[in-house]
Amino acid sequence: IYLITSRRYVKTGFFVCIISFVYIIALTNWIMPLFSADISKRFMLERFGQYAEGDEASTLEIIKNMLTQPGVLIRELFTPFWATVGYVLGHWLPLAFVPLFSPAAWLISLFPLLKLLLGKGQTVLVISIRYAMSVTPGLFYGAILWWAGQGFTNFQQSLLNCQPRKLRPQFARFWLICLVLSLIFTIASNPSRTLYFLIPDSIQPWVYVSLPEQWARVPQIQGIINQIPQQASVSATTHIIPHLSGRRKIIRLTALELRNDAGEAEKVDYIVADLWRLQRYQPAFKQDRLALATITNLIEKVTRKQEYGVIDFDNGVVLLQKGVDSAAKALKDWQSYRQTIR
Repeated sequence: IYLITSRRYVKTGFFVCIISFVYIIALTNWIMPLFSADISKRFMLERFGQYAEGDEASTLEIIKNMLTQPGVLIRELFTPFWATVGYVLGHWLPLAFVPLFSPAAWLISLFPLLKLLLGKGQTVLVISIRYAMSVTPGLFYGAILWWAGQGFTNFQQSLLNCQPRKLRPQFARFWLICLVLSLIFTIASNPSRTLYFLIPDSIQPWVYVSLPEQWARVPQIQGIINQIPQQASVSATTHIIPHLSGRRKIIRLTALELRNDAGEAEKVDYIVADLWRLQRYQPAFKQDRLALATITNLIEKVTRKQEYGVIDFDNGVVLLQKGVDSAAKALKDWQSYRQTIR
């Protein structure tokens, strides 16, 4: 869009737009469905289900429904309002709001930004995760062009004919304040809980896990994981999955079935769950609270039916194996721990 409207590379701009559109439509409607039905039954509904009319939808159907439902489109564009405002300001703040006055920044980042603002879900408006990577290049490039002298009044002029802007002391101080505020907000927001050892995850109720406490659990978790054969299939809780990601057959709890290379559904050989982490965070986080209850009930169910047996338990980390009897000590430890879960 920028290449077209700036008249710098009109033909190239049209070519890129057409090729990109055709590529995405072909990829999501014909190529990806050859491997999985997730694109129409899961991803499109998770992100754009508000525009769908059934239990599945293709990208073409979503685009059509967007265009024929302008009311829904406008509503989604501005809701949730404060989250939307905060997301946009979060992008502008470290650049001292320069992209706000740059036509190039608007044009380049427009469609990536619309993709996020028109979607739904808890993560689309989180600036610290991967979705923001499609927005930031346009904002930074637009800021560069603004400093090179480009603006709304001379947008279609060659940069050679533009007068570069000077960084005046007053603006430099303002920019420094913006950068400091950006750092403060970033640290205070504790993105993806990466700064958990510095900042409590929650003040009321109090949730804080120190770095030594986390380190002390490493050998406990690793000792459990090492008992799982390399070729075995396994279902694990979210934060254990990265430690098992090199395996061929792995799925996230609470799922217990996966499809093997032959396309056949099979139950996983092992279940490993870090309930300690969920228990620590559940007072403040609804998602962890629900996960704790669901996984606990699942373990109770599969052990009661003797589908899986508890073969090890260590400080809130439980390991189950398919088709075996529970180890007496592990089962006793699990049952004792089960009583502490509320």
